[in-house]
Amino acid sequence: MFGLAQALLNQGDRVLPVELVKIKLSNRFLFRAEFELACQLRSVQLLVLPPHSPELNGYVERAHRTHQEEFYEVYLDDLHLAPLNAALLEWENTYNFIRPPQSLDGLTPAEYIQNHYPDLNPYLSHMY
Repeated sequence: MFGLAQALLNQGDRVLPVELVKIKLSNRFLFRAEFELACQLRSVQLLVLPPHSPELNGYVERAHRTHQEEFYEVYLDDLHLAPLNAALLEWENTYNFIRPPQSLDGLTPAEYIQNHYPDLNPYLSHMY
């Protein structure tokens, strides 16, 4: 599992438009010990949330709910990995570039980044 933890951090290095210095983690994380070690070796601060406290991670909880309700609960096609990933990429594109959430005052996440953080590029992710 240590290799998986390293791979996850490597992916973060590749796709995030900023340096990874802190990670907020659910207390239910499956391979926590390995992930803690991988973060420690990279000097990435790990913030572990106490159990049963979704209010401390509200933005992520809300995003999970949106994905659950607007993608996973309505996706009726092939559940094999390749077609599911293709459909998920299409949904992520819609979510980030077409569908403006109420919380961003009518802006899509990409528009919000462009308006509030002009030095960041929302297209840096491998997903687009």
